[in-house]
Amino acid sequence: MNKGSSKRVLLLGWDGADWKIIYQLLDAGQMPALEKFINQGVMGNIATLQPSLSPILWTTIATGKRADRHGILGFVEPNAAGSGVQPVSSQSLACQPLWNIISRHGKKSAVVNWFASHPADIIDGIVVSDFFRQARGKSFDHWPMPPRTVSPVSLEKVMKDLRVHPADIDPSQVLFFIPDAANIDQTKDKKPAILARLLAQCATVHAAGTHIAEHEKWDLLAVYYDTIDRICHHFMGYRAPKMAHISDQDVEMFGSIVDNCYRFFDVMLARYMQIVGEETTIVLVSDHGFHSDHLRPVGAEHSGFKNPVYWHREYGIFAAKGPGIKQDDLVFGSSLLDVGPTVLHLMGLPVARDMPGKVLTRIFEHPRQPEYIDTYETQTRPVSAPSERAFDDPESVQEALRQLADLGYIEPVSQDAAQAIEKVTTSNMSTLAEVHFQAGKFKKAAEMLEQLLRKDTNQNALKLKLAQCHLQMGKIDACRHMVDEILADTPESPQAHFMYGATLFSEEKYDAALDHFNKAEETGPGLPNLHNKMATVYLRQKRWKDAERVFRKALDIDGDSADAYRGLGTALYFQEQYESAVENLLRSIGLMYYQPSAHLQLGYALIKLGHIDDAIEVFQRLLELAPDMAAAHKALSGVYRAKGEVGQSALHTVKAKGIQDKRRKMTKPDKPDTAVQDQAVITVVTGLPRSGTSLMLQMLEAGGMEVLTDHIRKADEDNPKGYYEFEKVKAIKRDVTWLDHVQGRAVKIIYSLLYDLPASKQYNVLFMERHMDEVLASQEKMLKRSGKQTDQRKSEKLKKVFETQTRKLKSWLSNQKSFRIMNVSYNQIIETPVESCTMINKFLEDTLNIEKMAAVVDKSLYRQRR
Repeated sequence: MNKGSSKRVLLLGWDGADWKIIYQLLDAGQMPALEKFINQGVMGNIATLQPSLSPILWTTIATGKRADRHGILGFVEPNAAGSGVQPVSSQSLACQPLWNIISRHGKKSAVVNWFASHPADIIDGIVVSDFFRQARGKSFDHWPMPPRTVSPVSLEKVMKDLRVHPADIDPSQVLFFIPDAANIDQTKDKKPAILARLLAQCATVHAAGTHIAEHEKWDLLAVYYDTIDRICHHFMGYRAPKMAHISDQDVEMFGSIVDNCYRFFDVMLARYMQIVGEETTIVLVSDHGFHSDHLRPVGAEHSGFKNPVYWHREYGIFAAKGPGIKQDDLVFGSSLLDVGPTVLHLMGLPVARDMPGKVLTRIFEHPRQPEYIDTYETQTRPVSAPSERAFDDPESVQEALRQLADLGYIEPVSQDAAQAIEKVTTSNMSTLAEVHFQAGKFKKAAEMLEQLLRKDTNQNALKLKLAQCHLQMGKIDACRHMVDEILADTPESPQAHFMYGATLFSEEKYDAALDHFNKAEETGPGLPNLHNKMATVYLRQKRWKDAERVFRKALDIDGDSADAYRGLGTALYFQEQYESAVENLLRSIGLMYYQPSAHLQLGYALIKLGHIDDAIEVFQRLLELAPDMAAAHKALSGVYRAKGEVGQSALHTVKAKGIQDKRRKMTKPDKPDTAVQDQAVITVVTGLPRSGTSLMLQMLEAGGMEVLTDHIRKADEDNPKGYYEFEKVKAIKRDVTWLDHVQGRAVKIIYSLLYDLPASKQYNVLFMERHMDEVLASQEKMLKRSGKQTDQRKSEKLKKVFETQTRKLKSWLSNQKSFRIMNVSYNQIIETPVESCTMINKFLEDTLNIEKMAAVVDKSLYRQRR
């Protein structure tokens, strides 16, 4: 076990938990266990992902992967036989969850009630599936436990007896939540019965979780509760402040249910803390927050579980305590993608490089560098007892589907199997398109949306999302055409006017953009981000007071908007209201830490106030986030010069100039012929061996582009992150048919084989360049490791040969209409990854996620410096 890793980790999932409500209860002294927890540990917001559907999000937490990788796209899926639909199952998981990974590394895992955990996998530990809590029959005696619900089977009897049936919930237990429940006519009002069912499910999960915590051996225990989310969907409308359509009588009767639910969970947290003790690290997380104020959606179409994501707030809760964790501290900038890597790190295991999240090292008193492994997906997942079906009990499946429909998670399932399958397939494809969009894979998202629109041309929501894809890819005309279609059908659509305004904004047509934003405000004043976008136009126009006014309006609507606080701070800065600017910029950073522009503006405001040392600290922190931000170096140069520290000033002047010079030296891409601009293009990564081609493929893949590789050549000491090669490339002189499947993807082709590419296709060529002495040194070291003889006397001759060959190739390429070329410096990528990735993304028509590309660059692998 690595130094600083925890002996045991308890991962508690509270679906839908929100700091907004918790803060109120903490202030009232009504959550003493959680107050003790956060005083002994760290706490902060955690950013959700879109779409914010629970099965997707909790599987992301469990795997560290987005839905396009883990394969869970909703609550239901077509069954393997093609005879209907079923709840999502463990057999649909396309990658390893934490408990499987950990159980294969000499540690024991246990998991209770997690989404997509049925049928229970056979691991070195315990799995209690999400079918365990679903009651059937009129009483406990009439409630059979579905097959393969518990693993190992030796625990089935114990777990079965721990379950709680809704009929077992005593009326006195309901009184804790609804003090006047005795006055409700339950033949007419089913709310107490709904509450009893949710409490029974919660008690069942808690009984299993605490039993395992207290009586079984485990290194990781993960327990998921959906009770807060479900109770909020049913009863948040009754909570203060009173909603206009809710009667005073109902507010008085049901208004305390949500708060009492949180108090109930505090009692359960106290029990876990008592059982596991101080030597166990506890991680508490929710997948999203829940609107509890004026942002609650209004209208019948949003009641209860109808359109549930409209109720979800973008920030959930994150808290952790245990050995080595900071005490009474805040954590910023966390995402659901970070939970999996952080848990692995806590357990002393390496983090997989194919997990896009990061280890939250800032939560530790003495952070240690994470260790890494390429992937955990090299082995098949352990599965439950063999069966052609995920569910051996058809009655349980139908009951589960009925419950999902009753709770509003899904529409009632059609008895027509083909119709049910078609509906679920369409819904899941729409979800996957949104996942791709959020990951910056705009081309993939657009292809799926176009496929869906070919089936049904009347889906304006899909058209809007497709318009967003076009805008992100720089296809302005296609975006405008799609929005025109929507406006022709629904002229008053606020979303369409907002999208049209965003299109005009991208073209710097600010007045015209404002016209459409104003139209959107007339018909949809509560549209998310509308006022932030309007105010940003005013910032561009230097209309500072107008920008301030509209940003304040945005904050009246959503007091937790990081964008609005950042914009307001900027507007106040330019009005010389520096103290207020600092206050608002700090609030923005507190809500969302990774905002280089907010840190930069904060530093400027602190200088104006004369807080020079604070400004230096802010700029230095900014350079940790964005090391190649020239503006930060310029600011530091000016501050140090004002302090009389000439050496430091000169150092940052040189660094700023170096970044700007390297940016200018990046080759500008040639414009493609308009006749072939819209054709599918093959992205070719080329260069001399050891020039950085593998790194470029890693960057493109992280940025959202598909990479063609067969993984035949395994990672080794020379290329620890893999070679990203495709064996058929070597036979290109004999066979080019495989190129038909590469369009829209990236492939590595060694420089000398580019002459053999057919001119009938279109290519974007990223030509990797590296200092020639470094290339030769790296090749020589690689040859020595493989046991081959090297001759340093030949290096100078080889250097001239390589230089001549590459010069001739580039000259030839520049005269070929099928090729666009960008020369990319490996050395510049290492020194200024963000700037380099920005230029590469521009060359590839803005289709990639720059931040994720830059995050791949690992300076520690730059081992042949010259």
